[in-house]
Amino acid sequence: MEVWSVKNKIARFFRFCNYLSDLEHGYFICVIISNILKAIAPFVNLYFSKKIIDAVLVNMSSSEIMKYVWAMVILNLLIMILQGYFESRGEYHNLNMMKKHEMKKAKKLMNLDYEVVENDCLQTSITELYSLEQHGVYSLSNFNKAVADFIASIAGVVIALYFSIKFFEAKLTFKGIYNGEINLIFITLFILLNVLSFMIINKTHESAGNFIIKEGNKVLRYIKSYMNIMYNYRVGKDIKMYDMNLAENSMKVYKRNMFYVFSSFWTRLEKGNTIAKILSSILSILIFLFVGMKAVYGSISVGQIMLYTGAINSIFKNVSGVVNSLGILIPTDFYRRKLFEFMDIDKRNDCEKSLINKTQSATYEIEFKDVSFKYPGTDKYVLNDINLKFKEGKRYAVVGINGSGKTTLIKLLLRFYNPTEGQITINGIDIRKYNHDKYLDIFSAVFQDFKLFSLKLGENIASSTEYNEDKVKQSMQKVGLSRFLQKNDLKDYLYREFDENGIEVSGGEAQKIAMARSIYNNGNFIVLDEPTAALDPISEYEIYSQFDNIIGSNTAIYISHRLSSCRFCDNIYVLSKGALVQSGSHNQLISDINGEYYELWNEQAKYYKRE
Repeated sequence: MEVWSVKNKIARFFRFCNYLSDLEHGYFICVIISNILKAIAPFVNLYFSKKIIDAVLVNMSSSEIMKYVWAMVILNLLIMILQGYFESRGEYHNLNMMKKHEMKKAKKLMNLDYEVVENDCLQTSITELYSLEQHGVYSLSNFNKAVADFIASIAGVVIALYFSIKFFEAKLTFKGIYNGEINLIFITLFILLNVLSFMIINKTHESAGNFIIKEGNKVLRYIKSYMNIMYNYRVGKDIKMYDMNLAENSMKVYKRNMFYVFSSFWTRLEKGNTIAKILSSILSILIFLFVGMKAVYGSISVGQIMLYTGAINSIFKNVSGVVNSLGILIPTDFYRRKLFEFMDIDKRNDCEKSLINKTQSATYEIEFKDVSFKYPGTDKYVLNDINLKFKEGKRYAVVGINGSGKTTLIKLLLRFYNPTEGQITINGIDIRKYNHDKYLDIFSAVFQDFKLFSLKLGENIASSTEYNEDKVKQSMQKVGLSRFLQKNDLKDYLYREFDENGIEVSGGEAQKIAMARSIYNNGNFIVLDEPTAALDPISEYEIYSQFDNIIGSNTAIYISHRLSSCRFCDNIYVLSKGALVQSGSHNQLISDINGEYYELWNEQAKYYKRE
């Protein structure tokens, strides 16, 4: 079992390297070359210093000595230039890689079924990834640095061993202990101290990682939420209007939590690093003693003292570099496992499913057949035994008080979730048999919690960087944004995140822009979930009185607990506590004085009258 676990970790490591290489092809090439040059650089000085010292001791001519000096200077200059070039390119590729990594995760999230995205387990997993990536040990840049250090250290060890072979061959006898035995004692101590250092560093990083997962997630979730609030200038008026102590108290909690997380995290790391530094100092002393002994007993020359001291010290430093790198790369397997668990989540696999031919001339009929639904992980049914139809070209309203199941019904219609029981069909065929994305092409929607983006006005409405300007303007005019359009250009940004002169839209304007977006995309079915919640009753009436012009020949489905839309609809479905309790036209339902619709209408009717 343990062997299998090690195999999995090794496989994940190489998979992660391939993943990063695919994100940015030039990165690892630059890293390998720059770090091999980094490993070579010290030995150029050591080798030529030894040559120069030996030349001086044998009274070689100054012109011969200068040849060594110039060779050392030129090689150092060449290595410095090449290393600087590849390091700068590596930094460039590293920055690109991190951006592409974030985009890769975002695209993965966008491609998942909505049911998966809303799941608490996935949200926890995303929070864990965010938490790990915000800390140096687990960050992508730190992994890249550890890989670079590992490559440089391995190269350094190989080069240093090459220069050290003759040192170990140099004869030395000390108090009856022969050269081979002395070498063995030194190598044994060298290995033991490095293994001990690796074990300490590895355990330290594992402890720090476990702390982040077990203790840090809840704190970091708070911190992330707090930062989102503080940096969103649009909530500033609410903070100023009400209790400033709320924000100040949140800041105190934020600072306290930040101090707790980072101090605890780095305290755990520093304990291991301090012990590793002590072991490093002990090993340095052993190296100088070992080289010094061979020098004192005449086993090596004066020039060789510098070369071998530097070479063996380089072995030690580079082995320590390997140990430190592995102390990061091995414990951070936890992050790689979490990342690939997320990346390997099955997205919808419906490439072989039937396609819907989206044309305005096509006729569709959607039917809910005995549909019941409860959210994953819960036992309570939100919808119970729903039977209804949406026919092409008709106007529908789905009404009911808050919590009656209206929005959930739309989530099922748009395949954000699948029914727990029953089925939804289009032209008699279960919608699950159709390609998901092609199915959604026949819909346009304005959600209750719609979002506008801090992009250009035209891009917001078209949901694309490329759009038909005339069509965008027509969509805006249909929803009553003619005056707004006269004051603002389609190329103007909404809000001020990307442009300090961006347009600050009101709640009602934002809702109309969202409606214009649904009209521009021209779905066969236009779903409007509380589409006029931010509008005053008169503006709401004006929208609905023009709705034939707005919707055209498309099917309209209004979801609302405000009933001003119902008079314009062909059929009204009334939901109560997850059940369909009434259906019919406005006149039919209003005549049933014992029905729920009659009660809702009379309660709200006074708000739909002009003064």
